[in-house]
Amino acid sequence: MAWWRRRQRDFSLLHDRSALERAEALAHFGTWQWDPANNRTIWSAELHRIYGLEPGKFEGTFEGYLARVHEEDRPVVELKVREALKNRQGFRMRERIVRPDGEIRMLSTTGDVLLDEQGEIVGMFGSCHDITEQERVADAAREAEVRRMAAEHRFFQAQKLEAVGRLAGGIAHDFNNVLVVIMGSVSMLLEKRGEDDPAWRDLRAIEDAAERARGLTRQLLAVARRQVLSIADLDLNDVVTDIEDMLRRSLGDDVRFSLALADEPLVVKADAGQLQQVLLNLVVNARDAMPHGGSLTVTTYSGYDADGQPCACIDVADTGIGMDPETLDHVFEPFFTTKGAAGTGLGLATVYGIVTQIGGRVTVKSEPGAGSTLTVSLPRLSATGVPAPAVPRETSRGGTETILIVDDPEPVLALTSRIVDRAGYQVLTAPNADWALSVASRHPAPIHLLLTDVMMPGMSGPQLASRLKGMRPRLKVLYMTGYQRSSTTGEPVVPAGAHLIEKPFKPDALLRAVRETIDG
Repeated sequence: MAWWRRRQRDFSLLHDRSALERAEALAHFGTWQWDPANNRTIWSAELHRIYGLEPGKFEGTFEGYLARVHEEDRPVVELKVREALKNRQGFRMRERIVRPDGEIRMLSTTGDVLLDEQGEIVGMFGSCHDITEQERVADAAREAEVRRMAAEHRFFQAQKLEAVGRLAGGIAHDFNNVLVVIMGSVSMLLEKRGEDDPAWRDLRAIEDAAERARGLTRQLLAVARRQVLSIADLDLNDVVTDIEDMLRRSLGDDVRFSLALADEPLVVKADAGQLQQVLLNLVVNARDAMPHGGSLTVTTYSGYDADGQPCACIDVADTGIGMDPETLDHVFEPFFTTKGAAGTGLGLATVYGIVTQIGGRVTVKSEPGAGSTLTVSLPRLSATGVPAPAVPRETSRGGTETILIVDDPEPVLALTSRIVDRAGYQVLTAPNADWALSVASRHPAPIHLLLTDVMMPGMSGPQLASRLKGMRPRLKVLYMTGYQRSSTTGEPVVPAGAHLIEKPFKPDALLRAVRETIDG
């Protein structure tokens, strides 16, 4: 019966070996043994499959194994094994292998040394786990996390820009009301004095300062994306060409300027003056980044946005000092500047506000020492021809019609009433919408024009106009505003096609707008 017991034992060993091989295959887990003295290696069947080799095709040497390790990982793998032999201790590592078909697999390899009774090394043994799929899943998860963090960062940046923009818009709104009084009063005083008057020069200095302050408020409103725009279909190439001389003059002699315009028309719907301000701000910012001179290139071209929609693009590329990642994170924030006391921090913030308001996008690529490229992308229209700008016609400055003026800052209301009254109009005034409704209901004669502020406590200008036109259908409406859009909803603050005059304004501009609105 000894032969029967031997057969049972052999069968049991074969069964155990088969079970082990099935387990290794299921786990993608191969085993190996190596005799360093004879440089012979034995691999399990699953390890052959992991390496993409048929059993018996492996040379069985340490050098043959190293030859299948990715060339970038090979020095580290060899060092790990040599250190394990030297220190008589195990090791764990990750390695990439290259299969015969060129596929790269990632393995997690463990190994240990086998010692005899005298403590001498008689071999090494270990395992290799194919973790390629797990690594792919982990890489995808890491990429998704990076994208999530980037989106979250952009969201918080947008929130911060919006919050600061609201603050800037509120400041600009209040300041505009102050400038209405300053500019209007100075203009009326200058009408009474000639250049030989001792006060004339001082008044002109005040007027010039007020004009500069108006420019600053426009920048603040651009940051807040609430400035008043005159939107029209424009060829981006024409916008750039019209301001080319100014751009060259703003750079100085030590900066080489080049211009590359697209061959085709790039028609966009925008405000020409605001687009020129965008371009000027970008060029001046680039000039400041080249304190020792350099070159600047402005390029226009057609492209497509992330959604595949056509867009018209302007690149402003400089060879300046460039920006590090931390600076890039803050570059469009209002009042952020790298120029110290010499900078206002409104240049690129203004660009961001203007471009965003008209549905565009502004991006920047930069590295320290490698210059910067800022790109403005705007929705592109079909090239159906750009209408010529309308020539403003001369209008009468005065009249005898009745005008109801509504504005909540008392100084603005008083000055506006004086301007209109001096031009011969009959004037009714109200400091708020409720008062205006009361005045209109009691006034027996026609009211020809409602001249109202847009943003007022309680009822807004458009709401007041709607109520009054229900009472007086033939009433004309002229809005006074420094806002193009609401600070809370982002929606336009006046109806499409409405007559409006931007604050702050001079008396002549107000009287022209009044006359044009009444005349229809």
